Amino acid sequence: MTHKDPGSVETTISAAPIRLELRARAERHLAERANSPQAGSDPMSTEEALAAAHELAVHQIELEMQNQELRRTQSALEASRAEYFELYDLVPVGYCTLDETGTVVRANLCLASLLGVTRQNIVGRRLTSFVHHEDQDAFYLLSRYLNVTQSGPRSQELRLLRQDGTTSWVNLSMGLLPGEQGKQLRSLAFSDITSQKAAEANLRHIQLVAKAVSDRAESLAEIARRTTNAVFIVDLKGLLDWVNEGFSRLTGVALDQAIGRRPSDILNCATADAGIALLMERAIKSMSPVQGEIVCRSGGGTEATLLMEIAPLRSESGSVKGFMAIGKDISTRRAVELELSAATTRAEAANRAKSEFLANMSHEIRTPLTAILGFAELLEDGKAHDDGMQDGERPIDIIRNAGSHLLTVINDILDLSKIEAEMLTVECIDTPLTKLLRDVEHLLRPKAVGKGIGLAVRLRCPVPDRILSDPTRLRQILMNLLGNAVKFTESGSVAMVAGVETVGTAPTLVIDIEDTGPGMSSEQTTRMFQPFSQADTSVTRNYGGAGLGLVISRRLANKLGGDVTLLRTQPGIGSYFRLTLPLNVPSGSVSVTRLEADPVHPARDNNSAGVRLHGRVLLAEDGVDNQRLIAHHLRKAGAEVEIASNGCAALAMIDDAVASGKPFDLLVTDIQMPEMDGYALARTLRERGSILAIIALTAHAMAEDREKCLAAGCDDYSSKPIDSAGLILKCNEWVGKQSHTKSATR
Repeated sequence: MTHKDPGSVETTISAAPIRLELRARAERHLAERANSPQAGSDPMSTEEALAAAHELAVHQIELEMQNQELRRTQSALEASRAEYFELYDLVPVGYCTLDETGTVVRANLCLASLLGVTRQNIVGRRLTSFVHHEDQDAFYLLSRYLNVTQSGPRSQELRLLRQDGTTSWVNLSMGLLPGEQGKQLRSLAFSDITSQKAAEANLRHIQLVAKAVSDRAESLAEIARRTTNAVFIVDLKGLLDWVNEGFSRLTGVALDQAIGRRPSDILNCATADAGIALLMERAIKSMSPVQGEIVCRSGGGTEATLLMEIAPLRSESGSVKGFMAIGKDISTRRAVELELSAATTRAEAANRAKSEFLANMSHEIRTPLTAILGFAELLEDGKAHDDGMQDGERPIDIIRNAGSHLLTVINDILDLSKIEAEMLTVECIDTPLTKLLRDVEHLLRPKAVGKGIGLAVRLRCPVPDRILSDPTRLRQILMNLLGNAVKFTESGSVAMVAGVETVGTAPTLVIDIEDTGPGMSSEQTTRMFQPFSQADTSVTRNYGGAGLGLVISRRLANKLGGDVTLLRTQPGIGSYFRLTLPLNVPSGSVSVTRLEADPVHPARDNNSAGVRLHGRVLLAEDGVDNQRLIAHHLRKAGAEVEIASNGCAALAMIDDAVASGKPFDLLVTDIQMPEMDGYALARTLRERGSILAIIALTAHAMAEDREKCLAAGCDDYSSKPIDSAGLILKCNEWVGKQSHTKSATR
């Protein structure tokens, strides 16, 4: 059946089903109308009912047709969607969709490949788990921006973490998509830019390297210009093409004046010319760097030693286009090497001299010790007798002389060490010159007489009887010089002549010592003023001695403003030494023309029999042997002696003596003691207000040691080994002063 509705839409319907449908619908409609309350008031005819049923049927058919069209459209949409997802996996860009929590709900194969995982390992995970930790903030900000602005896609470069631990750079584009029930989805597209980033990094690296090379080239050029070394470039003709400031400073030739000239012309030295030519020839033959030393004359006219290195310069094609030469001034290094070599030679000579000195010292110390210990043993055994022996042959004399020799050796070593440490001080006081000359003569005359040689001490011209100097050091110098002359002279005579001469404009005391001894060779004279050195080893064997006398004498003379020199010497003839000192004369001094004969000195009693000590003496000494020796001399002189082994014990004994009403009259104290030394003991007593007289005993025998003792509060000073007679005299002097002080305070 064909039916046209009011809208002229033609619809073809299968007749039987429609008739049945229309009849059924009409009957239902009529039944509904019959049962309706208004049915009686508005009855519908059969035609009307059929027309209504027809209209309803047409409407139902139209709906059915629309449903069929919808199903066809849905089927086409499903086919299109399948085609879309097929293309979704084929495109070379990574895609994924995120829900509102950031969880992946869909991802394509390209994204899975970018991450190095399967698609199933992506879906259901939060995308942030695949974003590099350093790029998490950027990803968050991009997502936050889209949520707030609701705008179109935005992009950001970031790194994704692959399953193997590597990273992929991507350009991420993110946009919003509508989801079910009004939810927002985010669509993400990932473009792989790893290769692009690598290329950019490589380009940056190339640019940095290029800049570094450029900077380095500029730096090297600047260094070459300003280095202290002489740097120059010559062309293949050997002419200067470029020079630096170092070359100009060395040669004195300005930079612009050097170009085009030959280096040898500017260096201006035949040695340099030959040296540079030889080095250039070697460089040309080997086409490799060569090195050598040349000597040239600098711009100032002085010679300079250069360490030259010449190397070929090559073009980009590899051909040689010239040569660069670098000359380092090693003149100072060569001078230092020469000085070091000379110093090494001197050090080796000094070591040899010290070795000889140590061997000599061993001999000088062991020889008198042998005599001391040997004769002490004889005395102990009672086998040594003085009967029939002359002075100097008795065991006690031998022991005393050996001890004196040891003391001289030790004093010489101490003096030299003080001089070398610049700790030795000299005085400038009133010095009896003529008396000092006579004393030196009398001290050495017995030795000269014993050897059978003559000894004369005289004046060449008038000299002042007194001068300003250091009497101790002047005596030491004269004893060394005159003592050497007597020691080395086996026959003939020794003379010491004093006079006054004018050196320049200043009056000078001149004392000459001349002998007829063995003399010295020129080689021996070069060593005689060196420490620990004698003319040769035979001198030590034949005469003994430490080899320090002349060294000490000259250095002491220098300290006093003068000098000791050798005027003349000749092997087998003798030697002639001269001592010169500035002549400073105190007021009241008179000129004398000859030395008066010195009265005979009575022999000094070693026990000081004429001196008696009256009083109580406290001896503070830690050495048992020294306690016995010093106490023996003090008691023999009449003193009442008590002994303390250290400063603390001495202090307690002094306090006890004062408390008992029997104070000591004198304290004789060693300086070096355990617990409390002599310095601390003296200071403590003075701080307490004690007026007890104190005499210091010490093995330190220098003038500054005496000053140190006096500064600590001691009244006087005596050195070890003790001179018993001198110690008794000092003790008597201070006991007397102490008694006078006590009487004055009563």
